[in-house]
Amino acid sequence: MTNDALNLAFFDDGVRPNDDLFRHVNGTWLRQVQIPEDRSGWGAFQELREDSEAAVREIINDCQAGREDTDAARIAHLFASFMDTEAVERLGNAPLQELLAQVDEISSVSELAHFWGWSARHGIGALFDLDNDADPGNPTRYLLFVSQSGISLPDEEYYRLDEHAKTREAYLAHIEAMFALA
Repeated sequence: MTNDALNLAFFDDGVRPNDDLFRHVNGTWLRQVQIPEDRSGWGAFQELREDSEAAVREIINDCQAGREDTDAARIAHLFASFMDTEAVERLGNAPLQELLAQVDEISSVSELAHFWGWSARHGIGALFDLDNDADPGNPTRYLLFVSQSGISLPDEEYYRLDEHAKTREAYLAHIEAMFALA
């Protein structure tokens, strides 16, 4: 491992590694980091994502809608269509009607499986994520894991701990607003 990959400045010498390796390696960083209010966590991967989004935003801003047949013009027009909130408001949920009709027609497990397969091929998320990973009890084999698919709060503690009450209340208001829009 190189020094670039292991930042010793984040180590907490006040915690012995045999008592708590995680706090020994990350203690200083944990005391210094400010997790943004709108995030459930923060770290190198989130910073890379932010940097990437900023770079993409800069590329889009640099795209001038000159000649209509250029890639830059197509990028500019595509982005503008994403940001056209007036069109979104005007259309409402009309663009979803065909998809909702397909969901209404599902009457068997087989049809549901077919729909989920079709959805995955078309970039539409399912209600559940299916993933394979090592068996925690026997790492020599793999298991299928089923989890929620980003349609709720990050994890179960958000539903029960008082420290997340504000987030939970905002989430309930969001759900109520989504049902009102449906």
